[in-house]
Amino acid sequence: MLVLYTGITRGASTILKHQSAELATNVDKKAAMKRMVSLCYQLLDEIRNDNLDSFGQVLHEAWMLKRDMAPGVSTSDIDDWYETARRHGALGGKILGAGAGGFLALFAPEDRHEAIRHALPKLRAISVDFERTGSQIIFYQPTSSNHPAAGPRAS
Repeated sequence: MLVLYTGITRGASTILKHQSAELATNVDKKAAMKRMVSLCYQLLDEIRNDNLDSFGQVLHEAWMLKRDMAPGVSTSDIDDWYETARRHGALGGKILGAGAGGFLALFAPEDRHEAIRHALPKLRAISVDFERTGSQIIFYQPTSSNHPAAGPRAS
């Protein structure tokens, strides 16, 4: 996995609101979402069978479905970066989160990572690793009110 920071920050609420409205009324969007869910199970099976070769293809199909779920999920810059990464060896990828910016995650053979990074000089590579224990809070800063409902914030 190669994760690149796009430098684009955005609020996800508008995209998610539009996506929810589409899912409530659009049969094609519902079918696409069902296919995305089935791809998750397919990917889990492939991982359990130690078949990582299909990981990129599954990720690519899921991204193609996700980018059409709501306006603003992707941008022309994101589409260009993704296609550039694919031309340089990425087998698949997606924008993490709701879309429109943030992090571009790519699945590519490790020997293609440098070529992809070189082809996308505006994006900053972020070191990531898989964690067996799942997500963990690594930084906690209580709010000024110290109210328990405020909860922890990840950083």
